[in-house]
Formats: sequence, structure tokens, C-alpha cells
Amino acid sequence: VLFRSQTMRSGCSNCECFPPRRLLKIGVVIMTACTVLLVYIYGGSNSLSWSGLHTIFISDQSFDTVADSDKQAPNTPLSHLNLTVSTKQVTLPVIQPSPNTPQSHLGLTVPTKQVTLPVTQPSPATPPNLYLSVSDKRLPLEHVKLPADVMINASDIYISVLTMPRNHPTRFATHLFTWMQTVNPSQVRIITEVSEDEMINGAKQMGYHVVPSGCHDTGDHNTLVMCCKSGRQFEEYYHARRAGEKYKWYCHADDDIYVNIVGLTKMLQSYNPKEKVYLGQWYWLEKYFFHTPRVIHLAPGLLSFPERKRDNFRYSSGNTYCISDPLMMELEKYLSGKNYVPSCKKALVSMDDVLVGVVIDGILGYDLIEPQNLRTELDDYLEFSANDLKQASTVALGHVIVPMAKFANNDKTRLLSYHCFIYPEVSWCAMG
Repeated sequence: VLFRSQTMRSGCSNCECFPPRRLLKIGVVIMTACTVLLVYIYGGSNSLSWSGLHTIFISDQSFDTVADSDKQAPNTPLSHLNLTVSTKQVTLPVIQPSPNTPQSHLGLTVPTKQVTLPVTQPSPATPPNLYLSVSDKRLPLEHVKLPADVMINASDIYISVLTMPRNHPTRFATHLFTWMQTVNPSQVRIITEVSEDEMINGAKQMGYHVVPSGCHDTGDHNTLVMCCKSGRQFEEYYHARRAGEKYKWYCHADDDIYVNIVGLTKMLQSYNPKEKVYLGQWYWLEKYFFHTPRVIHLAPGLLSFPERKRDNFRYSSGNTYCISDPLMMELEKYLSGKNYVPSCKKALVSMDDVLVGVVIDGILGYDLIEPQNLRTELDDYLEFSANDLKQASTVALGHVIVPMAKFANNDKTRLLSYHCFIYPEVSWCAMG
């Protein structure tokens, strides 16, 4: 307007003077250009969107929402996190969160760079009002935290525990309050006939896998019933492997065996888990009385295995033994759930653990290896030093003898005393 009044007063009418309409058009163009430039500048730095020029402030909550709704691809580099705001993509550096920052408030995707972190041992959830009564004392459940290096290797071990209902309040309860508090519940399977009583329900609440066998064991060690339960044991391992769980070792323990996970882990490190390995203690009748392997052709049914590599075999005591994963996978043909009982019938064996030796040592031809510290009820514990007991992979209920027994004569299993011997920091040990 001022320009127009000046030109009118000066009487300018030549071509050097700008007509008002052209001046208006130029002004509009300049203002539009400035507006676009400002939107561009502030849209990148202050997150100005085109929707009514509404400003978006990225608070903690909104950042979580954006991060959750706009997931990054698995191969996103660690150095940058791409966050889409409006129609522009802004590259923001990822700031390392404080160690005290809760994961739920980070809103960040999992980085693809592999970082080695120490394995933490999850503490089982303690069910309320579950105690082990010893005379007039009530022992509480107490989780034992082990060193990280032990837990890294212990996680490679699958432990299968075989028990029965009448032993739940006695033997199984002792294990639940002792060595089972030193392992990750996810790596333990408990095979039994029922799944509903105080101790079994307590184990399930703590995360242990309780598997009903469906075999109706009455405790008389009926051959086919024991074969049925062992078949369920093996089938559970194969089910875990098919589900994606990875283990290097399968270890079996009856409910009269205490598993010293520290000693067991160290023992298994002496063997190559990629090879086909069968570890156990040669059953004492053959070892101490006959001094020769059992002969396969003495049992007529074994002649029906034409693929056998030997005519004799040794087998481990059924209390405890360990088998490497490659050998376990080869045994599936004979010892999976649907095959175990038929194999027992075909071999005419008297016990389920005998069949394991028949298949591994006799049919497949892999030797039974006897580790020195895999102890059972066959051992004379008076011969062992205190260090021998601490290094043992397993010890037998009622047989192990420790230098300083706990709970006087009320610990008939002797496993409470042994647990306190290797884990003296457990609080209830002072009650003994």
C-alpha cells in the first residue's frame, strides 16, 4: 500500500514502477516460500506435523507407543534407531539406558548385536505355607544361588526325576527342599502317578514340570509298569527337544538320589557331549559277584535283535545315569514312549534300567563308562573323604555319611545333613 501511494504521488507510470497486482502476487509467493521453509525447518527439529501444524511432544509414554507401533526390523543397526514422525524420517542416536532403568519403560527394540551376559539363576516362586517337618522343627524352602559359571554349564543338563505317590511326603519332599533348590526348575521333569497333592502342587507352583505317568505304579516294581514309566521319561525328553529346548546331557535320578549339581556339572565337563556317551555305575551283582558282563544269549528274547553289536552287555544301576544328547536321539527308536514297553517285552528283561544297558551296550555297542564320583547305594561311604563327598555328582539317600550330621537322628535320609555340608549358608541348617 505504501509503495502504491508513493508511485501515485510521484506520478510514476513507466515500466520501472511495479503494478499493485504484480506486487501482491510477489508478496504472496514470498510469504508462501517462507512458510514452507519454516515448516521444513521446524518439522525436522521440533516435530511439527502438517495436520493443522499441531506440535507433537515425545514424552516417555508417547515414545513407548511409537516404538511399540513402529517396530524396527531385526537387522536394524545398533548405532541408530529410525523413528518416523509425520512424513519425514528422523535418525536418532540410541542412548544407552541407565542400569536402573526398568526395561518396561525403555520402548526400544532388541539389538541384533550378540552380547554375552552372565546367566542368572531364576529363584523359584515359594508357595505359601509349605514346610518340611523334621521332629519339632519346620524347615522353610530356601533357594540356593550358585556361581554364574556353574549355572551356564548346568543349564545344559536335563534332569528326569522318577518318584511315586507314597514317596511324595518323604523322599520327594526332601529333594524339593534340598538339591532341587539349586537348579533351574525348567530343566527338571518329575515323573509320577498323580499330579495333585501338597508337595506336587508346591513343585508346580515353583515352576517344576510334573508329568503324570499314567502307568499306575503300586510300588511293587512290576516290570511292565517300570518300563512304562521309563518310556514316559524318555518321551518327555524327546518332546522337549522337538519343542526347541537344547540340552547336552540327559540325567536320570530316582527319588533316593541327591543330585549335587556343582559336582555333576564338573564331572560332565570331562566328557564330549557331541559324542555318544553312556555314564553310570555298573550294577553290583554283575560287577562284584560275577565279575563278567551279562551274556545276552542267556535271555532268549534278546536273540530277536539281529542288529546287536555284541552278545554281552553291562548296564548302569537304575538309581542314576547320564546319556549324551546324540546317543539319546539314537535311542528313540527303542526307548521312546511308544517303543519302551515293546522293547522290554521283546528283550524279556526284568527291569527298565536293564533295557537301557541292553540297547546301549549290547545292541548299539557303546561302552558303559563309570565316573568315579557318580555315587549310588552300592558305594561304601565310609571310604570317602570330606572332599570326595563335596565333589560327588550324586549320593544315595540313607547311605551318605557326612563329618557333622544335622538334626540328630531325625534325618533318616541323611540328605539334609549332606545339603548343609555342601551349602552351610542355608539358614535352616542352623536349626539342626
